[in-house]
Amino acid sequence: MAPYQFIQTEFPLIKSDKKSLPVYLVAQDQLSEAGLPETVERFAKAVGFTGAEGSHLLLQGSGGELIGCLFGLGGTHAHPFIAGQLSGILPEGSWHLMGGGDQAPHLLAFVLGAYRFD
Repeated sequence: MAPYQFIQTEFPLIKSDKKSLPVYLVAQDQLSEAGLPETVERFAKAVGFTGAEGSHLLLQGSGGELIGCLFGLGGTHAHPFIAGQLSGILPEGSWHLMGGGDQAPHLLAFVLGAYRFD
């Protein structure tokens, strides 16, 4: 028998019965290629969001409610675990990642960034 065993379970960060908000991962100067909703892309361009490494922009709906966040992944030489900063940026709530290619390193970075040893 192998010294380890893979057990597939539901991803523990978000319960399926909770509504989560999107964190749109945007590479440097790739706003148009990020697959954002049209209104979000227009707003991001209007305020000068470029996707610079570690930059973020909280998004609000027409009623002033929080509807998501843009997070900049930076360019080709950006830190691979820059998404670890998200745990200190995002308001409390349930969030999910959108875009950014392979999300596994970004999820790992987020979880490691949220870890606190007391």
